Amino acid sequence: QVKPARHRARLEEIADEQVRGALRAERFRIGDTATRLGISRAAVYKLIKRSSRVRQASELSRDEIAAASADCDGDLGRMVDRLEVSAAALRRRMRGLGFD
Repeated sequence: QVKPARHRARLEEIADEQVRGALRAERFRIGDTATRLGISRAAVYKLIKRSSRVRQASELSRDEIAAASADCDGDLGRMVDRLEVSAAALRRRMRGLGFD
């Protein structure tokens, strides 16, 4: 169960480490992360884009995904934890790179 923030946060008040910590706590589920931080989903995407410490699945190379897949026996949940991106975005990136 996600605990909503007590008040609506302003984007400039949210540090990169807060974003990263919330994403990790919510296993990179954007909606749950937004609720935890007290912001919209769109704002979470803005914070991810702004951050130098959080990356998007679109930034992952084919080799990095292949290595994670091999190390995690193809388990998407474990790959999400290792690569620190959302499952939906990782699936899209894998499809785009021709993974089956």
